[in-house]
Amino acid sequence: MSVVERGTVQELTLKGSSTYYRLQVMDSDREKFRSYVQKSGIMSTLTGILVKLYEQPQKPDDPLGFIRKELEKSSFDAETIKTLEEKVARLEAEKQELEEQLKSLRASKEAGTEAEA
Repeated sequence: MSVVERGTVQELTLKGSSTYYRLQVMDSDREKFRSYVQKSGIMSTLTGILVKLYEQPQKPDDPLGFIRKELEKSSFDAETIKTLEEKVARLEAEKQELEEQLKSLRASKEAGTEAEA
């Protein structure tokens, strides 16, 4: 049996076994998961929450409850942002429609004024 460490991958070789391959696959899967957690923002969100917990002068009796509440706040913010983005898009479309109506009314008013003259 031999153990070789290359970067973040530890390779274990047993003679006549496929253990070597399985450990490489496990490390590859771990690396993919770590990358996913970082790219999705999970790592930074959890780190931020743990820092808030650490900085609390009076530590909560229920630290898991504290973490849950902080996670709810972060998900609420995401939902609020999504709702507000949808509202902005809706209002921009309404504004465009009203501007077109105003332009049309001004054009018809000018046409009516010119007809009277």
